[in-house]
Amino acid sequence: MRENDPRVEKKRLEMLESAHLELGVPKTEVAGVVVRFANFELDLRTGELQDEGQNKVRLPEQPFQILALLLEHPGDVVLREEIRQRLWPNDTIVEFEHSISAAMNKLRQALGDSANNPQYIETLPRRGYRWKVPAEHITAIPNRAASVPSTARSHASMPILFAALLLTIGAGLFLLGQWGKRTQPAMNIVVGTTLPGFERNATFSPDGNQFAFVYFDVETQDQNIFVKAIGDEKMVQLTHTKSPDAADCPIWSPDGKTIAYSRTTATSPTTSENAIFLMTALGGSQHQLQSLSPDASCQMSWSPDSRMLAFGNTPVGESSGIFLVPPSGSPAIRLTTAPSRAHDGDPAFSPDGRQIAFVRWTSPDSGDLYQMTAQGSQVTKITALNRLLNTPTWTADGKRLIFGIYGFFGNSALYSVAASGGEPELLPFISAPAFSPAISRQGDKLAFATLFFDANIWSVPLRDAASPRLSASPGTTKWPSPKKVIAPTRFEMQPQLSPDGSRLAYVSDRDGALAVWLSKPDGTDPLRLASSPLGGSPDWSPDGNNIVFDSAQGDGYAQIYVVGINGGAPTAITSGPYKNGGATWSADGKWIYFASSRSGRFETWKAPFHGQGAVQVTTHGGGYAVESSDGRFVYFQKTVMGDCIVPMFPQIWRMPVAGGAEEPVVSVSKPTQECCAWFWRLTAEGIYFIDNTAEPLPAIKFYSFASRQTSILAQLEKKAYGGPGLSISPDRRMALFSQIDNAGSDIMVVQNFR
Repeated sequence: MRENDPRVEKKRLEMLESAHLELGVPKTEVAGVVVRFANFELDLRTGELQDEGQNKVRLPEQPFQILALLLEHPGDVVLREEIRQRLWPNDTIVEFEHSISAAMNKLRQALGDSANNPQYIETLPRRGYRWKVPAEHITAIPNRAASVPSTARSHASMPILFAALLLTIGAGLFLLGQWGKRTQPAMNIVVGTTLPGFERNATFSPDGNQFAFVYFDVETQDQNIFVKAIGDEKMVQLTHTKSPDAADCPIWSPDGKTIAYSRTTATSPTTSENAIFLMTALGGSQHQLQSLSPDASCQMSWSPDSRMLAFGNTPVGESSGIFLVPPSGSPAIRLTTAPSRAHDGDPAFSPDGRQIAFVRWTSPDSGDLYQMTAQGSQVTKITALNRLLNTPTWTADGKRLIFGIYGFFGNSALYSVAASGGEPELLPFISAPAFSPAISRQGDKLAFATLFFDANIWSVPLRDAASPRLSASPGTTKWPSPKKVIAPTRFEMQPQLSPDGSRLAYVSDRDGALAVWLSKPDGTDPLRLASSPLGGSPDWSPDGNNIVFDSAQGDGYAQIYVVGINGGAPTAITSGPYKNGGATWSADGKWIYFASSRSGRFETWKAPFHGQGAVQVTTHGGGYAVESSDGRFVYFQKTVMGDCIVPMFPQIWRMPVAGGAEEPVVSVSKPTQECCAWFWRLTAEGIYFIDNTAEPLPAIKFYSFASRQTSILAQLEKKAYGGPGLSISPDRRMALFSQIDNAGSDIMVVQNFR
């Protein structure tokens, strides 16, 4: 159901009337019915959920209906079939299993609940759900306006009556003056997709009534292209690739006949081949049009007459650029040539076909918008942001561009900028993280993907490293289950215990912005440490008095800061137009190691805690680094791409602190295309690390310096996330790490967009 569907309001009124009768209150006297549970109140009339902090959110229709149904039967099992009948009466045909799961995920996100450790909603596999906490129905009766005695009314003064008459006449004349003037309909954001996974990269049909999109199924790991009509739950699958192959970035031709998309075919665990494919709008007659380089952006754009397709590519032995290719498959025409080490991509034809906007990335996480004529001349820069920009799309009048910016740890947003250049403006009506915008050819609809993301901190007991299992697979051994430690908000990650184990530093966005927080090891008594700037990757000084962290800046660069555990203004360790990250302390607390791009590629550097100047440590690539406890060696990883700190190769190297040859020490995982094997801690005895590629499940392992053997100390239930994100307790009996417990993205559609 759509948010403004009359059936929705009818259902709300029916529920409200039922509640009135249960409470014994005449429905004409009731202003609204509220259900109170734990720290929440649910208004059954408006669908608004309010917490104890007076924060209100209007639930989407399906999560609201599920919550209302559960609250009608607290303690009882509500079958999935009952939910289906509630959400889709009259035998409506939908993929209700996926839709129910997606709606339940949204409901749990609103409540701050977890399927693994539920506080409110218990899952009964293959049966249904049960509400766990008491609920209280409250009715609110409006205050009746006090009746004015007739004697008082009879003595109303004539001046007041005359003034009221003049106001009435004036209001009538004003309304007559406005007669015939059309008011613009209000913008309305509706849910486009609710599948249990990641949906993104919508592209509208020429009439704007349908859209194709990418869907990544978390369970099967398959990524394919689907199409659906706006306001209809039914979907049609257009591609049928199987993991690790994937279909991506569909773009619908203006004549409605063809959908172009990017297809990735894996050739090994770490390599793949990319190509542009064409298919009919119904998914038929698929064939390859153009090969693409591995680093090519997949976003493409059709010319208004559907005769040319613009795309970004880096042909073998050539510079990156924007190209044009006709659907007939004739040789591609180069339009731009990017500077050395830069990449051009994400082209977008203007509505009249005369201009093409595109993104020029100077590094994997920095770039700006440019535009040129459709013939490739008059290339001009539109923005000066030096940020991770993506997916520009033109407004229907050709005057502005809507585009996305990826921020710190996935905090993405949509912006608007004049095609002639100027200061970009944040779209004010979108509050959630948003990316991959698309505008209908009529210009009245804007589609975008919105991300929901729940990363939490967990702990797990460790086996004794002196007598662990040496097998690469835990087999039938019963391993202790991880336990959730901190899980109140969207992001909780990068845990680091203090040297004495009494305090825990971590990254959280519990007050709306990512920052470094301190708490007890069990998550109690949280305190925001670094109020400004935003922080990540905390690391304790050896004496436990200071914390070093990195910070992503609004100018596209990142710097290293130190802050005392009692708070105060952070002290900058680095400065300048460089990217710095992954800072750690030397064994004596006098130096700070960090990865930096200041030499033109990422290397490991170190700077004095008290003093000036930075010293380069590695010369053949370097990233996250830690000094040994005896101060003799520095252990480090190397970055895969020299101009970006992630991903990193899954090998740990070492070299003498005083300088000398580098040597490999241990591999922390199998080669993989995933980012990034960045979960390890150095101790005097060896290296603790998380192997996300271990089978049958990820595992915490230990490499012993004495035996030079690797052993298994614990098994995890999910892959670790948010490196550097592994902490070992001082007694070596417990590990802390972060993982993603729930994540996905849905496509939203802004109707009456302008």
